[in-house]
Amino acid sequence: MNKKSLAIVAIVFSLFVPALASHAADPVYPEGVPAPGRSCGDASGATVMDTIAGKALVCKSNGVQNIWLLADGSELPASVGGYKATPLPNDGIDEAFTAPEPPAKKNYQGLYHNDLAGLTRLTSALLNFQPTDKSPTKVTACTSLSDSSCSGSGVLKYEAVLPTCDSANPTNCISDIYATKADGTKVQGIIKGIFNKDNPQNFTGDPASGLPTGSEPTLVQFPGVNHSAGDLYLVKPHMIGHRNQGESAWTTESFKVSIFAVKMVDGTFGFNQFSTDATNYQNNIGEAGGNGIGANTSSGCAAESKTQCAAMYPLPLDASFGVSIKFSKALVGWLHGRITKPTISLQNDAKGGALLTIDAKAIKTPTNAVWVTNEQMPQTLRDWYGNDHGGSILYQGANRDLFAPFSEIALLRDGNSQHNERTLSEYVQWLPLMGEKAQAMPTMWAVETMSQEGDPKSPIVSCINKQKNLAGLVTTNAAEYIDGPPVYTDGTLDYKVAATHFEKDGTTTFQGTYDLLMSSDVARCIYGFTKAPVKASITVTNNTGGASIASTVINEANGWLTLGAYGFTFSSPTIHVKLTQDAPAKAAATSKQSTITCVKGKTTKKVTALKPTCPSGYKRK
Repeated sequence: MNKKSLAIVAIVFSLFVPALASHAADPVYPEGVPAPGRSCGDASGATVMDTIAGKALVCKSNGVQNIWLLADGSELPASVGGYKATPLPNDGIDEAFTAPEPPAKKNYQGLYHNDLAGLTRLTSALLNFQPTDKSPTKVTACTSLSDSSCSGSGVLKYEAVLPTCDSANPTNCISDIYATKADGTKVQGIIKGIFNKDNPQNFTGDPASGLPTGSEPTLVQFPGVNHSAGDLYLVKPHMIGHRNQGESAWTTESFKVSIFAVKMVDGTFGFNQFSTDATNYQNNIGEAGGNGIGANTSSGCAAESKTQCAAMYPLPLDASFGVSIKFSKALVGWLHGRITKPTISLQNDAKGGALLTIDAKAIKTPTNAVWVTNEQMPQTLRDWYGNDHGGSILYQGANRDLFAPFSEIALLRDGNSQHNERTLSEYVQWLPLMGEKAQAMPTMWAVETMSQEGDPKSPIVSCINKQKNLAGLVTTNAAEYIDGPPVYTDGTLDYKVAATHFEKDGTTTFQGTYDLLMSSDVARCIYGFTKAPVKASITVTNNTGGASIASTVINEANGWLTLGAYGFTFSSPTIHVKLTQDAPAKAAATSKQSTITCVKGKTTKKVTALKPTCPSGYKRK
């Protein structure tokens, strides 16, 4: 298995395995004490007694890190040293959907495709990796740049949930939040604070150097903009970046912002911190959860503390939501997301920063979860995976070997973190095994920076790089798509998407949405157009080459070209956008002037004109 695959295993093993199993509540283990499934650092071979359950534990590697295992070889409890969370009132709602257990914990493979999981799982942290982030020997969480834990050599990395703007955070912050009701009434958001306040890895930013503050999601009330459980919402802008040794400037790696409809629920809950165990970051692993605080995390929470859960509910689809984010640097590149009917406003300031406003409606997006035996998988799909063990591994017994044969484990492939050529191909190969229907249809409102930059030689990427500004936004409700800009082929902008044909009832046809906002300057650069008006056409072809009927919207205003296609069907159609421009009208042909000579006695005069004539009294010579 390659390093990339190993990284995926480590991430999902620590973050998602507890959510896949269910049994009686585990004993409550205080933080820091040895417990089944908890990290035991570098104490390989050590044995201790479980002081809660009275069982012997031994420190052994699970293939990624050392953890406490039950010495008698019996299976670990589903939770990693935590305990069962309070049942939620939104259990059964699509936004709280989680992957089912496999029929058996051996000889099964599955695919779990749910974008909400990638939006809710991470909190803030500023981590110092020493001496580097490549297989570090020490990882420390810092509370600020002035924290002694951040001094000395090392690579600093941050995950920052952005706060609202104030005097301490004038940039990299939320400057405005609002909603617009179906009748056009604008409702200003009322800030109700942040959630959760329990995370000790939150950190203070440094505006002078461009380090954002790592806070928590913002609770917002929109009076009169109701969902099924009230009018409270959670807004989560999230930046990721780093600073290498010897550098003074921070590199922003990615940004995303998401909005959730929530209701606060009191009870026993928990959340995941970033691990500070250096063994979790070997082999170039860049993200590791693994340090659970409180109870097991709940799939139905947009965010959690130890005593509360922001339980998710469906977003209203007849209202639009707007959020403005101030950035310390100008935005460049491409955005993609889970919204529809979007508008964008971008204002760059004299200091090099930017104010981005995105206004859009939420959409329903298919979630898929399927288990099959290895024998039921098509040979082409088994060959495509090869020996790749990337995913959440469930075990039949005490064996914790991450490289165990597929026949001895149940392996759930994680399809909720990326959207690229590989994940699109993977999803399309699983489509025949899904029964052509979604397992859930959660609502979503999310926008993020692209991870796929595209071919640098392509006209699109070349023009994006020339503009050095935000180039565009692509959004769709398709389960899978490629999050980079469209591909330029034979004069058209092509965009591939994929999803099941039906919604979760198995009879309602799932109808696709596609929105493209492209900078007018970028569009003209791609096609070599003038400043004259641009025309556009959109066609959708299905995977067999036939046309798929779709309604389209095309407009150009305020520096943005807006295109939309709605109502097309799946499973893996391609959307083609063709831009044209009328040729400039040719100027009328200019007649040549001529010159004649006129005389009057001894006087001579030359006359030049289109049709020259001699003045009165003169004769043409």
